[in-house]
Amino acid sequence: MTGYMVHARRRFNEALTVLKKDFTKEHLKKATAYQAMTRIEILYKIEEMIRSKPSEERYEERQKQANPLLEAFFEWLHTLEDSVDRSPLIGKAVLYALNQEVYLKRYLEDGHLSIDNLAAECSLI
Repeated sequence: MTGYMVHARRRFNEALTVLKKDFTKEHLKKATAYQAMTRIEILYKIEEMIRSKPSEERYEERQKQANPLLEAFFEWLHTLEDSVDRSPLIGKAVLYALNQEVYLKRYLEDGHLSIDNLAAECSLI
């Protein structure tokens, strides 16, 4: 089973959207939600760069570029696990990502898999 990063990204984005009302741009950059979104967006940029490559090359590039970033992302989230407030949106986003860690990493294992299912979701609309 594969998880889709779009669901984790959506949760962090919801948390960030709430913060935008009360935070300055400088304060936002220090927020967990902002930092998570920045890390996730880098993973999406990698996917954008390798989208047209054959699956074997996508696999290789993911191992070189995305795997270390995704590992660092989850290491960082694990450091927050005990300190994050579980009730606000950011707590729910962190816990969702951690609970889905194995599944969110699965796309790295096969160049045929996608980082998310956004295209499939959009086709249903």
